[in-house]
Amino acid sequence: MIIGVGSIGKRHFQSLINLNGKANFYLVDPIFSKIKKNRINNFLGVKSIQSNKKIFFYENINDWKSQNIFIDLCIISTNSNKRFFILNKVISLVATKYILLEKFLFDKLKDYSKALKICNTKSKHIFVNQWISQSSNLRKIFYKFKNYKLDFKVSGIDWGMASNILHFIDMVRYFRINNSISPKIRNANLSEVIRPAKRNGFYEVYGNVSIKYGKHNLYVSCNHSKLQKDTKPKKIDIEITAIKFKNRLVKFNLKPGIIEGSESINGKVRHFSEKVELMSELTGNVFKSLNKSKKIYLPTLEQSIKQHLIIFNLFSQHFKKTIKTKNGICPIT
Repeated sequence: MIIGVGSIGKRHFQSLINLNGKANFYLVDPIFSKIKKNRINNFLGVKSIQSNKKIFFYENINDWKSQNIFIDLCIISTNSNKRFFILNKVISLVATKYILLEKFLFDKLKDYSKALKICNTKSKHIFVNQWISQSSNLRKIFYKFKNYKLDFKVSGIDWGMASNILHFIDMVRYFRINNSISPKIRNANLSEVIRPAKRNGFYEVYGNVSIKYGKHNLYVSCNHSKLQKDTKPKKIDIEITAIKFKNRLVKFNLKPGIIEGSESINGKVRHFSEKVELMSELTGNVFKSLNKSKKIYLPTLEQSIKQHLIIFNLFSQHFKKTIKTKNGICPIT
């Protein structure tokens, strides 16, 4: 089941539809009231659908009532302002083994406290799509640095800090962070420039943020270009350095579908260019791993909430100051 079949929801679908075997897909989105049947493949971004795959369309999750169907995986990829409401509906209406949430999780502070209550019983079955550590090729690069105390530097222009910083916080979690530990903001210098995000009613922020997470340090910098519209990041530069051993470091830039960089260990330099699995590949891998009870590297809902809350508190205060939002609101999607 996929709830919210916008640009991200469609990529999840495109990944899962390519898996081998018989499968039923239940897609939920009000948009289906406007799409003609002969246009549906084009809307979903697929050329053809195998005969052993069946797709069922719903305009509202409430239409699911009384269905005696067990769902292996439910993906909720709606906007953040609807996500907790939908999560609560899914838990009450849908018999599902696993749930995958998109981030930014929720735009209201009260939703996080409600979600933490859900964690008491279902946290091990709900994951958040902070995907960097799920990439096997990135983990191959990270592996040689896993036992060290590290400095992480992430920088670039117009890469969407508000909506993407959580990916890099979770990247740090991969390097042996105890589940009981929460990240902490050490310093922040945010720009007064606030720009609309791709989705109406949500915004992007710019500036510098320093975070302590366990024994590691994360430094994040996102500048804005002079152009306000249609700006896309060419790359995001990432540097990881062992704090006590400056001769152990890796630098690479993250582009759509590829990583390029160099690794220096004790004076030996290795250059690399590797494919990074796109979401259209990762979702299928996540599903197969869950189905076979194998390890996945996405954070649980509880782990992700700890990461979200420090960003929520920082950015919500910034939005309140700059665009006069209300208390407890953080318009990030």
